[in-house]
Amino acid sequence: MRRRDHRSASGASGGAESRAGLGASARMYSIATRTAGLLVPLFALRSERDWGIGEIGDLAAYCQWLGSAGHRFLQLLPIFEMPAGERSPYGALSTFAVDPIHLSLGEVEDFLEAGGEAMLPGPERAALDAARVETGIDYDRVRTVKRRALEIAFARFDLREWSTGSSRAARLRDFAAAEADWLADYALFRACQERQAGASWTEWEPALRSRAPEVLAHARQTFDRDLRFHTYVQWLASEQWTAARRAASAAGVALAGDLPFMVGRESADVWSRQEEFQLDTELGAPPDAFNAEGQRWGLPVPRWETMARGDFRWLRARSRRAAALFDAVRIDHVVGFYRIYRFPTTGAPEFVPPDEGEQLALGERLLTVALASAAGTALMGEDLGVVPDFVRASLVRLAIPGYRVLRWEDDAGVFRDPSAYPPLSVATSGTHDTSSLATWWSEELDPAARRALAASPVPRRPTSVSGCTRSRAGTAARRPRWSGPSPATPSGGSRGDGAGRGRRAARRRRRRHGRHRSRSAHRAAQGSRRPRVRGRGAPARPPTGSPIRRARPTSDTRWRQQSPRTPPVRWVGRRGWPPCSALLASCGCTPQDSHGVPDDDAPWHGPRGRRWRRCHGRAYGSCVMT
Repeated sequence: MRRRDHRSASGASGGAESRAGLGASARMYSIATRTAGLLVPLFALRSERDWGIGEIGDLAAYCQWLGSAGHRFLQLLPIFEMPAGERSPYGALSTFAVDPIHLSLGEVEDFLEAGGEAMLPGPERAALDAARVETGIDYDRVRTVKRRALEIAFARFDLREWSTGSSRAARLRDFAAAEADWLADYALFRACQERQAGASWTEWEPALRSRAPEVLAHARQTFDRDLRFHTYVQWLASEQWTAARRAASAAGVALAGDLPFMVGRESADVWSRQEEFQLDTELGAPPDAFNAEGQRWGLPVPRWETMARGDFRWLRARSRRAAALFDAVRIDHVVGFYRIYRFPTTGAPEFVPPDEGEQLALGERLLTVALASAAGTALMGEDLGVVPDFVRASLVRLAIPGYRVLRWEDDAGVFRDPSAYPPLSVATSGTHDTSSLATWWSEELDPAARRALAASPVPRRPTSVSGCTRSRAGTAARRPRWSGPSPATPSGGSRGDGAGRGRRAARRRRRRHGRHRSRSAHRAAQGSRRPRVRGRGAPARPPTGSPIRRARPTSDTRWRQQSPRTPPVRWVGRRGWPPCSALLASCGCTPQDSHGVPDDDAPWHGPRGRRWRRCHGRAYGSCVMT
């Protein structure tokens, strides 16, 4: 978990309502099925209507586009609330509360009925106009404008709904009761923090800092309206997230979240559970290829033995919250559940616990708790960096896939064969700690490295709907099968399914329809994407009128070759789905100015014969394959 500033770029609320209404979505994603998706931070999903940052309301349209491209899940970075001045989503103020900065104010009923943007004061209107045209993200400006809009919306709700005891007020009460385990402490923390001018809770008056019961009771009574405001904001986030997740499910796209291993010292979680953290020590990572001195993260060290006496209530609550928000969850720094690299106030850093046997027992106990609490949600473990072998073996036993990052899977400049990746793994072109795929490919890879990458074979017949998959070992690697629909042509018809269903399926189909044509005639009529090849010779010429054409052989196309029977060139459609690398590069530019990335080795031709890879997203993403 290498924290970084997410000011402008990255490497590439549920509640009872969402848990009840999204059961089908939660079962839609399974680690047992090979599929593909994209890693794109929510803050990067900019649209023409946003308020200077990607919003929850933008997820629906993006998932529709993602689903139409054949992807089946969208990986997000943490969406939890960040404190003022923080730029990294891994430095959250809470591990439960959705950041209000991602709310779509244009979809808030109370704000629209109060007058909408016209009700914003002049300075806020000017700030909103500036934020919308800003190419980066001015977090302070966006947060200020949205806070003012939420105050306007809440004032209308308090007057028209809460005071009259309407049905919407009842829904807010139900939400507060369903999420009371974390929401009550969070709302009180935020109310007290604002009354203390944003000061750290470690600087509050001693009685409030130590959570004296009589002081907390007085604060709840005094700050009643403030508590209701923060509850209202999280309720809005829950309503919008539920709608976005339903839209994603309808598009056939699962939402994957990111669960940070630990929480910040200044968070509501630590204030409300001080006895469960070592506040005089610091969490970090041992030295690795990126940092020879190790990393100090400034995060408190958890007291697992204290949490165990409470049956790991906090860990269980976090897992349940993640399951309420997402279909799949990436556990950041999963090795931290086995052992912690601790920086004490004095002395040398050390691993806790020190014994390997104790580390293994602790890690499997904690992850078993997380798995049980997040039942129905797929868990993925980020096992990058310095990770002992026994940790990866343990993840396999727990059926938690680890990670394989393409750019790091090389030995002395020779990329490893992706077909040798473990079957239970997540293969990705990059992470939130790396540059985007387009930047890595066009700027960081030298020609020799490109050629080395091109020499790595992958299955010649993709097993996911996008074609961006890594191979499983054994039979699946030798006989991959198509698991999704065939790409659609511009006219809405099918390009044919001969490439994915095999000869026996084609024969059954011919017998069923009474057409005993030759195989060549059948393939020509179906418009197969991969013409039949005799031995090692050149592929057959495409049939007249076929919606396919031949692309010149490149290193990228050779990368896909696994069998000696694979033709030396690929057949690529003029429209529809591009080949794998083009799809991988689909997040290399801004949506306001979509353009292509020129590349001499691009595997398909763009308009007027130029070699381009089309891009339709922002420069924040990576391709993720499971």
